[in-house]
Formats: sequence, structure tokens, C-alpha cells
Amino acid sequence: MSWSAPFIATQLTGLVDTEQFFTLLIGELNPGESVEVHIEGNPPASPTGDAQINLYGTLDDTSENWDDTPFQSLIVPSSPDPSKVSFSIYGRYKVRVGAIILVASETWTMDMEFRRDGVSV
Repeated sequence: MSWSAPFIATQLTGLVDTEQFFTLLIGELNPGESVEVHIEGNPPASPTGDAQINLYGTLDDTSENWDDTPFQSLIVPSSPDPSKVSFSIYGRYKVRVGAIILVASETWTMDMEFRRDGVSV
């Protein structure tokens, strides 16, 4: 088992109180593989609220019929700036990551990168 090279997603900019999704999917994990994900949120000066990360799954390979409800949600606190959150994913075929700001009057940017670890069975 070894770590892959990092996959770096396109930055989400202009992130507000409407959920946006990273275009890079965490996908096609084989049994025994996991992913370590790092997200960095950059709030505006003097933020008044936090951001939320939502993880959605699918079993579909081509149509990508995503779940309506996230299987996991995490808070990205507004302090410190930037605020970093890490988590692991395993036991999922494909995952997409959404982000939303919990205060309507703020605009953030957010970065995501991940590495795969495991074996292909």
C-alpha cells in the first residue's frame, strides 16, 4: 500500500449560502482503498459564521445519480484564517464534495486536495 500523488481540485470562489460542488470527484475506490482529504476554507475579513462541507455518494458509474442527502457533513470554522479540515473516506464507490456558507452575507474561497491509499483488489 502506498499514497498516490495528490489530486488538487479547482478552487471554489465566490462561495456563498448556495451549495457549490468541487468539479473533481473522489471516485471509483476499490475495496481496501481509502482517501485522505484536506480542505482549506478562506473566509472574508471579520467573518460572522462558518462553512459546511457535505459529502454525497453514488453507486452509478456513468449517470452519477447522486444522493439527495449527504452521508457526512463537517463544519469549517471561520477562525483561524485559513481554516483547515481533514478527513478520511473509505467504503464508498464515488463521492462528490459540496460546500456552503452558513451566513448569507459572506463570501469565501475553498480549496481541496486528496490522496488515495490502499490496494486494488
